[in-house]
Amino acid sequence: MEAWCGAVVWSRDHAPQHRGGRLRRDTIGYCKSVIDPRPPDVHFEFENDPSAPRRARRALAPLFTDPQDAIADAVNLAASELVSNVVLHTEFGGQMDAWDPKPDVPLRLEVHDHAPVIPVAPHHPDVTGRGLGIVDDVSDAWGVEPTADGKIVWAEFNRPAGE
Repeated sequence: MEAWCGAVVWSRDHAPQHRGGRLRRDTIGYCKSVIDPRPPDVHFEFENDPSAPRRARRALAPLFTDPQDAIADAVNLAASELVSNVVLHTEFGGQMDAWDPKPDVPLRLEVHDHAPVIPVAPHHPDVTGRGLGIVDDVSDAWGVEPTADGKIVWAEFNRPAGE
């Protein structure tokens, strides 16, 4: 089973259609529990409150004790955008989880909410609507996974070799 889950997770991470693609959450969730059953390094629950993005960045701070960490700014920016999307586009709050198994495995950020609508990046964003484009620009991979009670928008960040 572990080999099969490794192949599922590897194919999810390396498939050409991966960026923004979707896999069934129950399959990925099951495989994550087989491969790495660790609880998240950061767990942050938030209400539908304008201060939630700032508090999300504060919650991530313990992951970046090195001021030269190459992915810190990208992770914080993506977290701000994803949490802001929940605050702006859903009725209830959500939760953010992050796993940072340094050094050779990507940091994974997940933002969960209870809205079933799958977000898409607009082709011509106006004042709002740039968040997913920003996440796409700063992450190495991202996607959306429907859940039984909403969705998870996730992003992964690779550190440069040797960090």
